[in-house]
Amino acid sequence: MVMKNSLKIGLIGLMIYGLGQSVMAQSYQLKSHKIELRGMAKPEHAWTSQATKATLTADFVMEGNSFKELKKATLDIPTKGIKSDKNSDLMDNRTYETLLADKYPSIQYVATSLKSAILQGNESTLVLVGTLTMAGKSQPVELTMKGKILANGAIELNGSQALKMSNYGIKPPSFMLGALKVVDDITIVYSVTLQK
Repeated sequence: MVMKNSLKIGLIGLMIYGLGQSVMAQSYQLKSHKIELRGMAKPEHAWTSQATKATLTADFVMEGNSFKELKKATLDIPTKGIKSDKNSDLMDNRTYETLLADKYPSIQYVATSLKSAILQGNESTLVLVGTLTMAGKSQPVELTMKGKILANGAIELNGSQALKMSNYGIKPPSFMLGALKVVDDITIVYSVTLQK
């Protein structure tokens, strides 16, 4: 009788432990990334810059292929790691001046919760709630992205976000004595892979 009770208690303890383990957040680190800033300048001229450096940590609660909760995620992009795809020092230096890189050396997005996660097949549509900080000014931003668990357990996230520079107190730069003026609207396009 005592042995049966001990066995039951042990099994219950294992079940509770297993349940606790299943809802614990798992920490992920950035494995690879492609983050682009895209915009236009008048007259019609498209430009693209790449974030050549970035750090990203995320604490997700997962259940199988489903994203259940986000405890916190922090993306940090060194401002002077942003490089023009034209390999233009002029463009890069103007970008750094515009983003006040000497005073504010990084662009940061801190996500504090997962607003929704809709699983379709093996891919989820995620909405993260957080704050984006550029040139020292912070604004709330909800990011909508596609998320997928890869066969090796890594997480792949893809999406884009439209922004206005003026919302962050940034005055779009101009070139060639004002003949080429950068438009206020930019789009951040990203694809990142995270691993435990």
